[in-house]
Order: sequence, then structure tokens, then C-alpha cells
Amino acid sequence: MVDVDAMTVWVYEYTQKGCLRLAGARAWRYDRYLENYNICDLPPEVVEQMIEDQRKYKLESSEGRMP
Repeated sequence: MVDVDAMTVWVYEYTQKGCLRLAGARAWRYDRYLENYNICDLPPEVVEQMIEDQRKYKLESSEGRMP
């Protein structure tokens, strides 16, 4: 399930008993800004910091190229 307003996703699985079980959930607010990254068990706050670092690097790089 995806909640686009809250920017969250949940995944459910069927158990052998025929019940639904929550298998995972996370906020993806910052995930969508990642470029070239793929790993398990990455908490949203770590992704947020990675995005901030990525943006800072791009800003510094573009400022260094200006005449």
C-alpha cells in the first residue's frame, strides 16, 4: 500500500495461517531524491542526511565552476 499524501509505503504478506502480517513500512520522502543507491536496512533519517550531503556537494561543485 502507498500513501502518497504522507509519503509512506507498507508491505503485507500472507502467513501460512491465511492471515495478513505487516512485513515492512517506511517513509520515502527523501528516497525519491537518491541517485544511484541500493541497499537494505537504510533508515529514513540516514537517507535524509545523504540527500542533504548530495545537495551540498552539487551546490559546491556548481559554485566552483562559475567564472
